[in-house]
Amino acid sequence: MREEQERQHGLKRQSGPVAERWIKPIEGDERDFLLLLVFVYLQHEMLDRAQAIIEAMLEAGDGSREAVLAQAVIAFCKKNYEKTLEVLARLDRVDPIERYGRRTLTDRQRMRTYLRARSLYELGGDMQATVDLYIRHRDFEGGEEERAERR
Repeated sequence: MREEQERQHGLKRQSGPVAERWIKPIEGDERDFLLLLVFVYLQHEMLDRAQAIIEAMLEAGDGSREAVLAQAVIAFCKKNYEKTLEVLARLDRVDPIERYGRRTLTDRQRMRTYLRARSLYELGGDMQATVDLYIRHRDFEGGEEERAERR
C-alpha cells in the first residue's frame, strides 16, 4: 500500500504524459465541495488545512477566481499582508474589478477592497489613503499632494 502511495506521489511531481494522468483539473461539484470545506476550515480557524486544500487545487490547475480569493483570505488570516497583496494582484489579473461599470460593488469585490486596504494599512500605509481606497475604491499614488488636489 505504501509503495503505491509513494509511486503516485512521485508521479505527481514529474512532468510528462504519465504524470498528467494523475493530475486533473478540479471541476464542478468537486470544486464546490472543496471550496466549501475551505470555508468551514476558515470559520474554525484551521488555516493550515485550508491552505493545504487551496494549494492542492491550484497545483491541480484550478486558477479560478474563487480559489485565488480563498488563497488571499488565508494569507490575510495568517497576517501575511505582503502575500495578501501579491495574491490580490494576481486576482486582479484573473478577475478585474470594473471601476467604471456599476456604482456599487458586489460583496466579493468589497471584500477584496477591504483585504487590500487593511493589508496596506498594516504594512504602514497612510491611514487616509487606506480609508479612501476602501470607501471610494480608488488609489491615491501621489500621496498627500494629490489627495489635497482632489478635495
